[in-house]
Amino acid sequence: MSDDGAVPAYAVGLISDVTINEELLEYMSLIEATIVRFGGHWITHGRSPEIREGRSVGDIVVLGFPDLTSARAWYDSAEYQAIIPLRTRNSHAILAIVEGVPAGYTTEATIQKLRPHRA
Repeated sequence: MSDDGAVPAYAVGLISDVTINEELLEYMSLIEATIVRFGGHWITHGRSPEIREGRSVGDIVVLGFPDLTSARAWYDSAEYQAIIPLRTRNSHAILAIVEGVPAGYTTEATIQKLRPHRA
């Protein structure tokens, strides 16, 4: 959680079937400025996961943002939208934006919310 009480958010990409070419390298050189503009930073970039359960999904990219509003604004920005085709023409990706949890989070509050809905 940031000093102002905002809960961080993350953009998570699962990237596979990558063709490394000039378009993809251009995307990589341009994306960073779009991320920084919205207070984002790299958590992990293009790392191959150590699979413990299930099947490999390709490489993982995680971007951290100060809050959900910033993450959404980054993705929806004209600057980022303009470069997306450079990536999509050269890879397959699943990209999701997800809100983090506040500092001090424990599962107990979620358990209490879910208890009435149990099977």
